[in-house]
Amino acid sequence: IGSGFAASGRVLCLFGGDEGEAFGGEWLSSERIKCVTRPRSAGNVSVGVSSSGGEFVLSRVSFAYEVHAVVSSVLPSVGGVDGGSVVTVYGSNLPAHDGVMCVFGGERGRGR
Repeated sequence: IGSGFAASGRVLCLFGGDEGEAFGGEWLSSERIKCVTRPRSAGNVSVGVSSSGGEFVLSRVSFAYEVHAVVSSVLPSVGGVDGGSVVTVYGSNLPAHDGVMCVFGGERGRGR
C-alpha cells in the first residue's frame, strides 16, 4: 500500500537483496501493488517496488520472513462444552510474542 504507482510499464518487486533478485508483481491501483514473496531465510528485509521500469523505490517499512510453526500435540485433548479448558500446545517454531491466538473449530481463544 502506497501511492503514485504507475499503471504503465512492468511492475517489479524487491524483498531485500539487490535489483538482480527482483521479480514480477501485479499493479492493482495507484495505491496498491501485489507481490508474492519468494523463499528466503528468516529475518526482516527491506521492500522495494518499481512500477514504471525505472528505479526502485525502497519503503521505510520492512517485511518479516518467519519460520512456520508446527503443532505436534495438545494436552489435554478433550475439554468441556462450556469452554474454559486450559490447553497446552506443543510443537516447534511457536511464536513467542503478544497476540498469539488459538482456534478451536473456528472459535478463537486467547493464547498465553
